Amino acid sequence: MTAATITILGRLGRDPEVKAAGQSTVCKLSLAVTNRDKSTTWFSGDCWGAQGDTIARYAKKGDLLYVSGAFAPREYQGKNGVAVSYDVNVTSFAFAGGKKDDAPEPYAPSSRPGARPATEDDDVPF
Repeated sequence: MTAATITILGRLGRDPEVKAAGQSTVCKLSLAVTNRDKSTTWFSGDCWGAQGDTIARYAKKGDLLYVSGAFAPREYQGKNGVAVSYDVNVTSFAFAGGKKDDAPEPYAPSSRPGARPATEDDDVPF
């Protein structure tokens, strides 16, 4: 038996969606991965049971999520001919952060309240 696995660090393209699937639930994910050339690759993910419920409860559009699972690309007939969908059956995940807008501002010493501006005397080590 062979299996293709993939690990992705990407941002949720929409809020996770939970659906009933028999006696369990499945959480549908849309993950965007920005490549080095600034292009974006989209992945669809299915996360089952309690893991999916946890993602749906705590994650929202724009959040950074780390997922790993079975990879199954599939072809389908799109508007402009044959297209490929990159599907992942998620077996593990981790929350990796919120939206870029939620990130704290980087520390800048000059932005502290009461900070004095740097002068040439500040270069003296004593």
